Amino acid sequence: MLAWVILADQLDSRSHDDAVPSLLDALTSRALLVSPSDHRVGIPSWTLPPERTSGDEVQALTTDPATLIHALWTAGCGPWRIGLAHDEVVTPLPDSTRAARGPAYVKARQAIEECRRRRTAIEVSTDGTDAMRRLSQVASVVVDLARGLRPAARDIVASYDLSMTSEDTAQALGISTSAVSQRLTRARWEYLVQTRQLAVDLAQEVQ
Repeated sequence: MLAWVILADQLDSRSHDDAVPSLLDALTSRALLVSPSDHRVGIPSWTLPPERTSGDEVQALTTDPATLIHALWTAGCGPWRIGLAHDEVVTPLPDSTRAARGPAYVKARQAIEECRRRRTAIEVSTDGTDAMRRLSQVASVVVDLARGLRPAARDIVASYDLSMTSEDTAQALGISTSAVSQRLTRARWEYLVQTRQLAVDLAQEVQ
């Protein structure tokens, strides 16, 4: 079967607290899932759920473009470098992504090693097709936008992503609804969603 393999490796893990538990929670909890024309709050769809593979590394498998882009955005918001590949995975699948194998896993491993070597935020294993090249480019934009958010902007975006109402966001953050509106405008929430929608659209083209 064709699927996406995602590897996330924590940056500077020796000098920081273990961020794996929080990433695993974020990848499997309710989240904003986008499509090319819509967005909704739901549970990500993992073919094999995210797991710690070794040390400070997380690995997961999905066939769902919305879940894929959610993972890139979520890891991009934190201290992670990301390797991504789309290819065949050997079936029948095991119960754990750590036991799965196939070209997608090999390429994802190569991508994360290249990411470490080049000290980039994300590396995507491409197959030379235009669709994969375009996805690689927009995936880098998604991760760069997430990483570039200031903590206050990240908080407002994360809260609004889950509620999509100014009232609920204001209550959660202890601020006024007008402050929510102002902060969302400064954070360019609609643009951030549209960028993720484009990424999902391109991931669907690859599939």
